[in-house]
Amino acid sequence: MSLTKLEHQELSQIVAMLSNRLELNKDLPEMVFRNSGLEFYFFERPLLSNVDVLYDLLCSSFKVFSTRAFALFSAPLTSTCYLFDGENIQEGVEKLSVGFRDFFKGTVNYPVVMGNVSF
Repeated sequence: MSLTKLEHQELSQIVAMLSNRLELNKDLPEMVFRNSGLEFYFFERPLLSNVDVLYDLLCSSFKVFSTRAFALFSAPLTSTCYLFDGENIQEGVEKLSVGFRDFFKGTVNYPVVMGNVSF
């Protein structure tokens, strides 16, 4: 397994933990260039469209943090989240990128927040 869609309970946990670090309704995207104290990087272009960059980013994350990574869409109220478990990263990246082309048939939207479960 490389990429799984999270169920409601796990999704709620990730949204809650992320909300402790980032005010999703305030910090995205209005505060991107105004507050230098944020612990996050913001990308202007869709990172999920570039398979090579996303693959390298995830490989680095797994190597440094040794924990699962997530891609959260439409935060926070109507969120959908996909989880990378670190196995067969290339396959998971390709699945996510293909789904992102049509926003998973219109079921997800911006913003897209990526991170790892240890935050």
